[in-house]
Amino acid sequence: MTKLSDLWPQYRDARPEILDWRRNEVAWEAFPSLHNLTRKTLTDARVAAAIKQRLSTASQSTTRRDLAALASFWRWCVRHRELDSMPQYDRPEESAPRQRWLTEAEIARVWFGLDAAPLEGA
Repeated sequence: MTKLSDLWPQYRDARPEILDWRRNEVAWEAFPSLHNLTRKTLTDARVAAAIKQRLSTASQSTTRRDLAALASFWRWCVRHRELDSMPQYDRPEESAPRQRWLTEAEIARVWFGLDAAPLEGA
């Protein structure tokens, strides 16, 4: 049986229109317990356990973003008959929005840091 980890490179090659592959790779690497699963062993319970594990190290919003990337992969797997159906799981709630702006000192550090940075291609 084909493992999800064997399908991931195929998915990547099939989806060149995805502009931020780094984000998808982070999402994939965040769920290592799913990598060696197959169409028979990828169960809703295993996905729920993986989500619980991810929430122990990442915010709810980050986990939601990761799951969106994985859901795209799983949809591709279903379309290519590598999975029978999408896993069913509860998405974590959105985290509260941040209420923070840069301080004057932080703005100055960025501003003067830009002045000191070498110009690319110069």
